[in-house]
Amino acid sequence: MNEGGFDGIVQNFKLPVIAFGEDSTMEESQCCCICLGEYEMEDELQQLPPCKHIFHSHCISHWLRSNSTCPICRCPVFTGSGKLPSPTYSVPVH
Repeated sequence: MNEGGFDGIVQNFKLPVIAFGEDSTMEESQCCCICLGEYEMEDELQQLPPCKHIFHSHCISHWLRSNSTCPICRCPVFTGSGKLPSPTYSVPVH
């Protein structure tokens, strides 16, 4: 492990790849929060399974080499065994 990241796991684990404009869930997100660059047609993007946030492939690969959580919501991307974590549910607090 490298500074909280999962370097070896990142190399072996394949995140879903999406071409920009291919997925309707991307309407809410028009830019990568890691590099702050806007997505362009045919950009190769990857989606984190636990939280569904989307990033440029090269940006999230680099991020996960030194971090083990989503850059937006800090949801754990992998468990210690290299598997995806069980889904968590949140309840609004009033």
